[in-house]
Amino acid sequence: MKIMTFAKRVRQRRKKLRLSQIELAKMAKVSPTWITKIEGGSIPSIPIVLNIAKA
Repeated sequence: MKIMTFAKRVRQRRKKLRLSQIELAKMAKVSPTWITKIEGGSIPSIPIVLNIAKA
């Protein structure tokens, strides 16, 4: 079973939906910098994770 990191999952889903990092950030109500950091491996707070999940 392959376990995917949160960073890889966010990037994969964003690309599948054909969204830019800026578009995802707007939908999730977070700064584009946060999307870049998350896709780079930074661990976001729970509220940010929830915003991305709802986007």
